Amino acid sequence: MYHSPIYKDLHLELLRQAEEAFGKPPDLSGVVHGCRRIIQGARGRRTALFPSRKNCVTIALESQLETPYCLLLERDSNVIGYRCQALEIEYSKGRFYFPDFLIRMRDGRWLVHEIKPSREHLSDETRECFDVAGVLLANCGFYFSLIDAMDLPRGSYLENLYFLYHRSISKLWSKQECEQALEHITTLSGACPLDELHTLLADAGLSPLLADHLLFHGFLIADLSRPLRLHTPVRLAL
Repeated sequence: MYHSPIYKDLHLELLRQAEEAFGKPPDLSGVVHGCRRIIQGARGRRTALFPSRKNCVTIALESQLETPYCLLLERDSNVIGYRCQALEIEYSKGRFYFPDFLIRMRDGRWLVHEIKPSREHLSDETRECFDVAGVLLANCGFYFSLIDAMDLPRGSYLENLYFLYHRSISKLWSKQECEQALEHITTLSGACPLDELHTLLADAGLSPLLADHLLFHGFLIADLSRPLRLHTPVRLAL
């Protein structure tokens, strides 16, 4: 993997920073900050806080554009956890880069993702930073990607994900509860309205919110490109 001792040292340093980021406890308000602290509500900046069920903490985000990406990471069963502003990379003498997302995957990979409004409208300095940092990361076994607004959910799809996520995190659902809910849903033939799923689970002594949880995480499927309604058809994922 390493073409020089420099990359080996950098690899070890990145692993140290990554483990430190995931081991860092939240502050008194339950928020986890990266190595570059994000000041919420700072003038001229659209920062955000995201209550992450997957990480069991609230994540401080540098921009509101990063919030939809958090929803995708929460949905991805291959993602174990993620942190923001978790790495400090010196990509040129005295010049440092703080990637937006550090993602820990179930297969052991580390992903480094940057979120920008548009790939096509980056300054020359920003492009140089990403190009150099991407090479450094690749030579250290970390995988860099640039994500822009076109890759993120928007419109009704984004609104539906927000709605389902905040209903699904009302409690920590056990694996047994999810399996019981799916067993009852498999008794139905084909798609049925969302409100019928709620009634089915309630009659079985389970929380109707389990349907929202299963829908958010992709165990159930509906057309989320349109506003979600109680009469929206929902079916089991194949």
